[in-house]
Amino acid sequence: MSPQRIKISLTTLLLIFTLGLMVILLWQLRSLLITLMVSVVLAASISPVVNWAEKWHIPRWIATIITYLTLIGGLTGVVLLIGPTALDQIQRLIRQLPSYLETLRLIAEDLAARLIDTPPEFVRQFFDTQSLTTWGIRSTQQLVLRSYGLTRGLLGGVVTLILSIFISGYMVADSHSLIKSLVQLFPKPWDERLETQVRPISQR
Repeated sequence: MSPQRIKISLTTLLLIFTLGLMVILLWQLRSLLITLMVSVVLAASISPVVNWAEKWHIPRWIATIITYLTLIGGLTGVVLLIGPTALDQIQRLIRQLPSYLETLRLIAEDLAARLIDTPPEFVRQFFDTQSLTTWGIRSTQQLVLRSYGLTRGLLGGVVTLILSIFISGYMVADSHSLIKSLVQLFPKPWDERLETQVRPISQR
């Protein structure tokens, strides 16, 4: 029996090459794709409010700006309301951490003495409250000061969120023209079918 030969046409090679380029391109543009996905989610979230305002003859772009300003103002108010209290609680926890550790050490000594007759000095060697407190605070400070990656990630997240807000605002404010422009890119009858599916998809 002669071995079967695998024939690969030029069209197949071009298809594989094109798919490979698309995968590389999508990987390079992954941050942009994430921004677009977040923008779509935000646009779909505020779209019902803007549609309701449009029924009252309010322009869509004004309704979009008012909606976003209301959301941003509400979130800022919550942060300003909860932030100082949370910061005060964290500072109290740091101040009371040595006493908590000392109480935990006494409990550990008591349990060790009851169960295995271990002297308290043996427990103290592995449970030095002062050293543990100093190490915890120092590790936290070093983590905050040296975490360049975390800072860069937070800044990148903030920039992505700001871009997503602007893009989603444009999507909602000019959604009719945007949908028509995207639908026209598809040939008939796919353009009409796609246009009929836009509203159910956005609602879901």
